[in-house]
Amino acid sequence: MKEVAALTVQPTDQTDTVVVEWTATGRTVATSQPYRLDYIVVLTVRDGLIALFRDYWSPLSAAAAAGGLARLIDSLERRDA
Repeated sequence: MKEVAALTVQPTDQTDTVVVEWTATGRTVATSQPYRLDYIVVLTVRDGLIALFRDYWSPLSAAAAAGGLARLIDSLERRDA
């Protein structure tokens, strides 16, 4: 990852929880191609400690960035056959 290109923190109805949206950019190790991946994190802090950390991202975008999207799709299609 080269940089976090965008970062937005959204408060929630729960005072100990925020939703963080961020975008990472860089170059993949496998292909040296540039990538951009978007993430969402749900973060809850209690007593100064992280009580919950959930991250959401697209495995399809990650596979495309790594040059393996076609292989991933092929493997999924073979399972349905």
